Amino acid sequence: MIVGLNYFFLAAAGLAFAAGAAVTATFFWLTAVVFVCFCVAFFCTDFGDLSPMVGILLLS
Repeated sequence: MIVGLNYFFLAAAGLAFAAGAAVTATFFWLTAVVFVCFCVAFFCTDFGDLSPMVGILLLS
């Protein structure tokens, strides 16, 4: 009987680990997207229009 209980415990532990990994991965990607959007917004508002700089960098 103990062997059967261990089997269900391992299955539950595996599902809990998978769910935790999925939540962690989702949080990581969401944080990365927010960070990238913040950086783009910061550069556009802090330095103004960057299109002249992009044109100069592409020529060199």
